[in-house]
Amino acid sequence: MRGRRFARGRGIKGNAARTRQARPRSLPRARTALVGRGRTMSSPFATALAALTRQRGVRASLVVDENDGIVVDSNLQIGQDGDRVAALAASLYRKARLSARAARLGTATFMQLEAERGRICAAGHNDLVLVVVADPAANIGMIRVEMIKAAGALP
Repeated sequence: MRGRRFARGRGIKGNAARTRQARPRSLPRARTALVGRGRTMSSPFATALAALTRQRGVRASLVVDENDGIVVDSNLQIGQDGDRVAALAASLYRKARLSARAARLGTATFMQLEAERGRICAAGHNDLVLVVVADPAANIGMIRVEMIKAAGALP
């Protein structure tokens, strides 16, 4: 065949440097191998966040760093902006905790903000804050119990 160069007669197209192109291949075997192992990646907060999100009326649950408002882990429904809520709720909780300390009331364990279209609840432990965004009709008593239990388990 004139005009085409083959690398050393093996029928593989090559260029002047004699490099070969990788053959395209699918990954079904690799995917099957990964799925077959049965391991999934999850954070240490996944169980607590899932328990909170299962509560009726909960739209979002997040674990947030209290000092800078960065989301550590979250479980959000579609349409929730986790980053904004996390930063503002962490700031509110930190200020409520500092206010309680300044007033010599002890440690703040739970904070609730009520608005016309929902509630934001926060409970903290060490430098982490557990934040829940809920509907106005949500059972705050049940959410509070779950949040305090989950906050106590935070590292």
